[in-house]
Amino acid sequence: MKRVLFLVCMLALLTVSPVAVSAENDWFNSFYQYRIPVVINCAGPGWNIVPLDQDALTASINMGAEMTYDPLWFAYNHLKVVAVDNGGNAVNQIPDAGFYLVPDGDELFTRELTGKEQSVTIPTEKDAYYLAQYQSEGGGGSPFYTYDQVFPIGVTLRKQAYMSSYEAPLLPLALTGHERLLKSDGEPIKVFVKNRFVPNVKKISVRKVQIVFLAKVDKPGQKQWLLYYQPQSGHFLKVPQLRKQELPAQQAIVNRLGNAQKYTGATLYRISRNKDCAVWFADSIVKVTPDTKVPEKVAAAVKISAAKNEAQSFQLMLTPKKSFKVKGINAGSLVNGKHKIGARNIEFRALEYVNIQQRSYITPVDFSGPIADPLVAVAEKQVAAVTGNIGFWVTVAVPAGTAAGIYKGELVLKCSGADDIKVPLEVEVYDFELPEFASFQSSMGLQYVSKKLAANRLGMMDYHGLKTRKELEQMFRAYCEVMAKNKFYPKTVAMYSEIGMKWSPPPQGYNVDAPDNFFKLYDWDFTEFNQDLKYYIDELKVNSVCLTHTNPKVSNMFKHLPGDELDTFTGLPPHITMAWQFFRDHTYVVWDKQKGDSYYDETIEITVAQFDRLQRDYYRAIAANLEQHGWLDKFYIQIDETDNTKRILHLLRLLKSDPLTAKIKIVACMQSLNYLHYKEKPEDSEYAFNGLLTYMPQDDENYQRWEDYFRTDYDLPQGRRYLWNYAVAGSRLEIDVPGVNNRMIALDIFNRGGSGFLDWEILLWDAGYYTGERTNPWQDPYSIEGNGVLAYFYPPQKNGLPDKPDYTVTPSLRVMTFRESVDDYEYAVMLENLIKQARQRGVDVSDAEAVIKDIDRFFSSSVNWSQNGAWYLELRDRMARTIVKLKQQLEQFRRP
Repeated sequence: MKRVLFLVCMLALLTVSPVAVSAENDWFNSFYQYRIPVVINCAGPGWNIVPLDQDALTASINMGAEMTYDPLWFAYNHLKVVAVDNGGNAVNQIPDAGFYLVPDGDELFTRELTGKEQSVTIPTEKDAYYLAQYQSEGGGGSPFYTYDQVFPIGVTLRKQAYMSSYEAPLLPLALTGHERLLKSDGEPIKVFVKNRFVPNVKKISVRKVQIVFLAKVDKPGQKQWLLYYQPQSGHFLKVPQLRKQELPAQQAIVNRLGNAQKYTGATLYRISRNKDCAVWFADSIVKVTPDTKVPEKVAAAVKISAAKNEAQSFQLMLTPKKSFKVKGINAGSLVNGKHKIGARNIEFRALEYVNIQQRSYITPVDFSGPIADPLVAVAEKQVAAVTGNIGFWVTVAVPAGTAAGIYKGELVLKCSGADDIKVPLEVEVYDFELPEFASFQSSMGLQYVSKKLAANRLGMMDYHGLKTRKELEQMFRAYCEVMAKNKFYPKTVAMYSEIGMKWSPPPQGYNVDAPDNFFKLYDWDFTEFNQDLKYYIDELKVNSVCLTHTNPKVSNMFKHLPGDELDTFTGLPPHITMAWQFFRDHTYVVWDKQKGDSYYDETIEITVAQFDRLQRDYYRAIAANLEQHGWLDKFYIQIDETDNTKRILHLLRLLKSDPLTAKIKIVACMQSLNYLHYKEKPEDSEYAFNGLLTYMPQDDENYQRWEDYFRTDYDLPQGRRYLWNYAVAGSRLEIDVPGVNNRMIALDIFNRGGSGFLDWEILLWDAGYYTGERTNPWQDPYSIEGNGVLAYFYPPQKNGLPDKPDYTVTPSLRVMTFRESVDDYEYAVMLENLIKQARQRGVDVSDAEAVIKDIDRFFSSSVNWSQNGAWYLELRDRMARTIVKLKQQLEQFRRP
């Protein structure tokens, strides 16, 4: 039947006739990004089958689009049906119209549950849908956990080609009902009722189902509807919430199905169209290509907004009609009465395109071809109609203390062979100021600079033509400055800042417990270290620096005993954070030395007491220096993946046992969920890791490790500082995704109750280490994790390697978008705090709370979120205006 519905819909699509629709300002609800006009004829009153399916509706949305959606990920629950009159004006919503999940056969799970370990196999039909329902308690995993979509189809680690809806990796402790939608690959469904992953499951049901568009109407005859629809991110099947137990007998006819209209809000508009070129605006959240169509919507000026002490970017696009030269772009001051934003606060870069050749593994859309991502220095450029769109990335930084209001000025593009192009610019400055240090912390790599992934791979020094330590440090500083300015903080800004320190071994020998037989650390000199931190922290406002990087398996190793200075760099040091790991010989000492340990042949075994004293002396000295300068709260220790509970618990308890070192934040990456529920003894009343760390679960769509109920189920500490997130792959990081995916990172973490984000590396240009092939993102930005995932910057040369030092730093627009994401987070935190203050003073906060709820609305689950960039930016503006309103109301309370 599904195939019949699809053919009917496609026939209707191909024979489309115009359907009158209202203008964008009459949009029923801008939360829904698309609307599709449809005319149907209902056979009779009551329930009707409407021959529309996800394939036809997605085809309507994709018509003429550069990024096309996959109907496999259709968001059934984000569709609203609105009746319209002959003029296309909304009359009323049809609440009982939409996609329903309907059983298509009898119960397939017929085995009796024994309470013991069982494995049940259920035959299936290829490409058919099956709904699995069950109850569980006590945590653990799903009986359908083998259908998790961690790896791509076809790799050896994935044993099936089923498509699945999302289930959390760790289920709630309380008795809870669950369901999972599966699309069969033709092999039987395997159900694991009870094993070490699935502790307690009850009432299992598996039924074949179909997804059908149904509508309940009052009268028969012709209906004109607009289907408002919002795509979500795409990696999992969506489960329709609407349900019917059987299909109705009546079937409607689709007379006409129109092409979808897209709501763009204030994200795209044309400024002018003259004889030489079209000039248009694209918000930073919009992905553009050489062929992106000039918008039809027209505005008199570019209009952006920002708080005080905030920078805001946009794209100024030209679509040439003839050949001419663009010589450069500049701006004068922006003026608001007697107040100004100086021209020095406006910066320009030119957009470049990279060619997407292979679709990223995790993305809601399909795209191939050139797309804007690198941002290069502005230079003279010859353009012509055949070259397509050219663009400039414009960033306006509003200084702290700027008066609120609307500032007006002009951008000027100097041309040869055409008239100069003048573009009016208006910047609204909101009446509040972002704090000196961002509330959102991050760790964005920059560790593979002199370090290589492997001895036979190219390193950053090769791509920049560097050979000496001085050259390396100059390049590193250039990257740190760009990253700091955009709140895209590197793992550590002090990676090449030497600390002077000498040491002597235990006088009675290693691995000997005897009185006073400990290491001695002395002659500490923090001069260079502090000088650099004053620049990066005090001046550039970096708020997060990694002091030490370790993992559970090697957390029994102390790797900070520097030796003599080396003539060359150490190319492959472990977990780099300190300069001496590159530039000096080393001595590694461990306790609990075991065969098979990393660096086994390079380590010296010591006693636990010697290890503990060494760790305390080392971290106390550094922490004391940091606290003296007010920097200690900016530093953290990163615990990477892998597992060894004994060793990591020992280190964490050691650090937390001292009042000074206990102040250092410890952030632990979570692939395993052991940190949540591990108890040293089953009878223990508390979980072993509670109070010891900030949790940092992976939040990729394919490997989502965090749900809200984890906090309450496992007695986790409350507060944003106890949760970061990290990513390895996923549509947050990629180039070939709608821009909102790159922008929503920090607001997503706000919605989860967190305050930080980590990306393990953003400069892996030789990312072919996965395949053994050398790569350059200018030619092909794909790595096994997706397009651009490991490279937020680009090499200085598009081809080859420089023969002399080249210090050019080429960021991607994703770096700038991340900065805006951090500022979105700040808006949300400020609003959250103001709501608390206003509530305490009896101020009505219902409107403000509705804005906070809309943040949650945008993120429909931990793995799904809206692709509507226009609505996202409207939400940002509503946050800003609500902040201003609440501040004014609170100020009235403070006045005598």
